[in-house]
Amino acid sequence: MDPLGKRVLISEPEIFICSLFLFLSSVLLWLGSTTIVNLEKKDRSATFTITILTLASVLFGFFSWIGQSGLLNVSGNPAIYFFPGIFCLILIPFGWYFIVIWFLGFLGKKIYKTILILLIFSQLIAVISLSIWSQKFHFHTSLFYFWNFVPFSFRLSYLIYIFVCILVPVLALYSYRISKNILPEVARIKAVPYLKVISFLLFGVFILVFLLFVGGSLGILKDPVLQSDNNPIPFYGILIGIQCFVGAAILVLGKALISYEIFTGRILPKISLRKEWRNAVLGFSIFSTIYLLSALTGIKKIELFLTASLVYILSRTLLLQKNKNLRIEGNAVLRSILTSDEISVNFSGDFQNIKERFQKPFYTLCSEILETSKAVFINESRIPFITDLSLQYPNGAGDTLQITFNSLHVLFENEEIVYLNEESFDGYVLCIKTQDDQSGVGFLLLGPKIDGGLYAEEEIEIAKATSSWILHSLFVESNSQTLSSLQRKHMEEQRILDYKTRQILHDEILPEIHSSILTLSQERNEQNIAEQVQILTNLHKKVSGFLRELPDTGLEIQRLGLIESLIRLTSSEFDSSWFDWNYDPGLKIRFPITKPETLEILFYACRESIRNAVRYSRDENRKKISVSFEEKNGIRIRIQNRIEKNRTPSLESAGQGLKIHSALLKIFGGFLTLDFLNVDEALVEIYLPDSRINDP
Repeated sequence: MDPLGKRVLISEPEIFICSLFLFLSSVLLWLGSTTIVNLEKKDRSATFTITILTLASVLFGFFSWIGQSGLLNVSGNPAIYFFPGIFCLILIPFGWYFIVIWFLGFLGKKIYKTILILLIFSQLIAVISLSIWSQKFHFHTSLFYFWNFVPFSFRLSYLIYIFVCILVPVLALYSYRISKNILPEVARIKAVPYLKVISFLLFGVFILVFLLFVGGSLGILKDPVLQSDNNPIPFYGILIGIQCFVGAAILVLGKALISYEIFTGRILPKISLRKEWRNAVLGFSIFSTIYLLSALTGIKKIELFLTASLVYILSRTLLLQKNKNLRIEGNAVLRSILTSDEISVNFSGDFQNIKERFQKPFYTLCSEILETSKAVFINESRIPFITDLSLQYPNGAGDTLQITFNSLHVLFENEEIVYLNEESFDGYVLCIKTQDDQSGVGFLLLGPKIDGGLYAEEEIEIAKATSSWILHSLFVESNSQTLSSLQRKHMEEQRILDYKTRQILHDEILPEIHSSILTLSQERNEQNIAEQVQILTNLHKKVSGFLRELPDTGLEIQRLGLIESLIRLTSSEFDSSWFDWNYDPGLKIRFPITKPETLEILFYACRESIRNAVRYSRDENRKKISVSFEEKNGIRIRIQNRIEKNRTPSLESAGQGLKIHSALLKIFGGFLTLDFLNVDEALVEIYLPDSRINDP
């Protein structure tokens, strides 16, 4: 065959080998950078692991770069250029031993610690011996010549060293048992099969290295290195085989890393890493294939591909690390908002205290996250008896705000973010709308940023999340107050009921029964005994009558209907001429609610609302109390009356009973609201949606 043609055929496996080294170098460097970014326990063991990954990546990158010049050129280079690579080849097997023993937690065991010390000692001896022995060669001695004179004992010692570094981790993996059945230990034991597979793949590498190092000396096959000048195919075959085993081991190692974080000290996986790992393997495979195709066409510039891979991975690492730091800082700020000392479960009914508790986290949001010049948060509350909240940054920023809820609603339509005209909206440039089904609608108005820049998407999302949290916290505040009121009222009613029952039994019934008993014990006249029996009979009737005075309200409402029961209630307690009833006659006969519990809740809510309306209405205008029933997407009841202007402040006390009924209606998906249409007119609205009217 023509020497030129032979050289072309030989160059093709060399190109393929270089592309494989490029792939292995890139993947290992990606794994090392991923370990750095996700590292939580920054100890010496983790640092050494990252160092091993980086050294292996650099070594494979060096092989890919120098290999593109061809086998003959590589073997003719001075051997001293390859000494750093030889030292890496000594360190890398030890790195695998260390990684496995460290991951299993066996570094403290005596036997593994002893083997670790012996391996380190053997490395030192190997490095010193190689340095002394190589001094008898000239500085420019070629790699091919140097290889032929490496003693058989040194090659065999290196093979034994590799064998120990692989065998001992395998034995450790098979002997490993979890000490506690907890999630990190379970994750650790699930990672063991991956490490076993890697160890067996490394045994494949060991066999091929054995053939390469001592196969010729033992007569197993012709020395592949000595025959490489005339017949390089065996050498190429062994080298590609080693690359395939190493590549498979790296892929399994990557799977174990992203699944169980075996290098980072975290144990538990991150879901996002799985997709990143698949993309990295696919991307570097395509990257290496592009180099292979370009080299086959004569463009052998692997240094460009190595540089591109290095720049990409380094820039990705720096970006991820920066994002991680920003995320940690942002989480710390959010944590300070959500766990503010001012926000406490010990709620009070003072609205001013509620506002003060939310002011601090709002200030943190605006100053440390949004970095805005000014901001105002206002909410249109649907929560009964909690006034619309207004938060300002800095203090006093919203004192001159002349924006109505109606104008804001018109602005938004179907959008959640609206950019405002700074001149038309008191210097505010952005408005964020947040809506909560229980708490109502909140509007966050932001002024320009302090640095004059634009708001980032992440800042907007954090602002929306914080606004939602404030709205939800108001709902929790309302429920807390309601539950406290329920508890207090229940205790008061129980105390009153116990006292009333005790009083009746003690003052009326028990004295008569006692007197009758004394009389019967002293009297022997049959006529007197008959009289005492009659007295006891009358007492029995009194007790029966007392029990009958406690009617079953639920049965009464079901028998008469809700509207008729309310009409009879108002007629028995107040002047019926004070009320104006508005309802469809058919609604009174066929009321859509039939469930007893729901009827009782509506009845007591209406009763409390009507009593409050009577209590706070003007004496001359009580007859103008309007009660209307409407069936529209559910049941809506409106109780409207005129109130005395000088009694408006005391309506907070009137609302305590309504809060309890509002909480009960919330359980059924409805609501009870108290609104003041103007300074002397109040409206209570009770609503229960269609979907919850007769839910089981």
